[in-house]
Amino acid sequence: MKRLAAAFVGCLWGVAVGVSVGGAEETGGAQADRWSFTLAPYVWGTGLKGNIRALPPLPSSNVNASFGDIVE
Repeated sequence: MKRLAAAFVGCLWGVAVGVSVGGAEETGGAQADRWSFTLAPYVWGTGLKGNIRALPPLPSSNVNASFGDIVE
């Protein structure tokens, strides 16, 4: 659980850095022709939904887990 919490804090830190860097754009008219770089964080949450079965003679099991369930 501590590793998951540390990973979550790291992701939040990455988003905060991306937002602060993205807002630091130059707006000068003479410098508009210069190269500019933007750091944009990419966040993707996923969930699980479906049926699983360990072996063919065993019955299948229903799985429905949201992103919040997986993070816990």
